[in-house]
Amino acid sequence: MKTLVALVLLFAFLATVHSVVRCPPGYTLCPRKNTCCPGINAVCCPSGRKCCPRGFRCSANEQFCFRRNLAGDDIRMPMDTSSALFEVRLPKS
Repeated sequence: MKTLVALVLLFAFLATVHSVVRCPPGYTLCPRKNTCCPGINAVCCPSGRKCCPRGFRCSANEQFCFRRNLAGDDIRMPMDTSSALFEVRLPKS
């Protein structure tokens, strides 16, 4: 029984290590969606299809990125469609 448990744990560990996903330099990994956002420390939106620059948050409908300035006002900018995400291809197991 101990051998079976050890083999299952070993298989799970190897499967996890083998499926490590990486983005190219200058991109941020969105781990739950296996996509990459352009920019270092970019913010991945919940859908995994859009992202915002560092320091911004995604609007609920994912049409704008926003943050608050020092005066407490919202700074809003439309999402840049030219910097769309791309899917990361997982290694074959």
